[in-house]
Amino acid sequence: ADYTVRVRNPPPDAYDPDVWKEYFEQFSEGPVTAVTVALDNAPLLSALVQRRMYTEKLRLKISGSVEDMDNPERVTEKVKAHIRDRESKGASGVCGGHIWKPVKSCIFHPMGLFLPAEELVKHIVKWTNKVKELQKRKYKVVNVFVTFEMKKDQILALESTAVSQINLWKKKADAVHFDALFDGKLLDVSKPKEPSTIRWMDLHVKIGKKLGLWLFTLFVMFCIMAVASYVFSLVRDYSIIFYSA
Repeated sequence: ADYTVRVRNPPPDAYDPDVWKEYFEQFSEGPVTAVTVALDNAPLLSALVQRRMYTEKLRLKISGSVEDMDNPERVTEKVKAHIRDRESKGASGVCGGHIWKPVKSCIFHPMGLFLPAEELVKHIVKWTNKVKELQKRKYKVVNVFVTFEMKKDQILALESTAVSQINLWKKKADAVHFDALFDGKLLDVSKPKEPSTIRWMDLHVKIGKKLGLWLFTLFVMFCIMAVASYVFSLVRDYSIIFYSA
């Protein structure tokens, strides 16, 4: 992130990285080396993560390779072989056989744990269909990251697009030179955090919602502390009565 700037309020339909590249290169002496357009596609990313998780669980269960998981026919073949092998061994496993099976079904399976291969396949199909469905949606642009070749170009870009928060809130287009306007809009450009510290799946979350979640978490924490304090006081009073007796 040393040579990168972040646009926090891009137009929601500004998808073209070449347009962003051209816009920022007017402020720099060197070229823009990379443009990353972040979308509010958290549901799609979550679905991809779920699909990958179940795929990895299935791979480990059937002892398949990463390459195998990209071949549906190979996966089907290995799953069938795994089921045949499991059924041939019967229910006399090390975990208790007849006792362990209902425990897994009633307690662990609803939590996604110890799922049999056929259930994992169902989950993979489910999330694959979900991914295909979500890929058809149109997502808004929520952030843009522009990387320069040199540090001085980053500084030039930040200086050229600098605008106060008050002017941003008021949307005063005359607060900057007209070249700094992107399609007539004031941009909130800043130096981003390191990529490893950015919560990529939460970029679409608005400040108000983040503040609400923070306040809710704070409230829950205080409630827990209050309950814990009350319990400790009861235990202390009980201990005093016990020892006095």
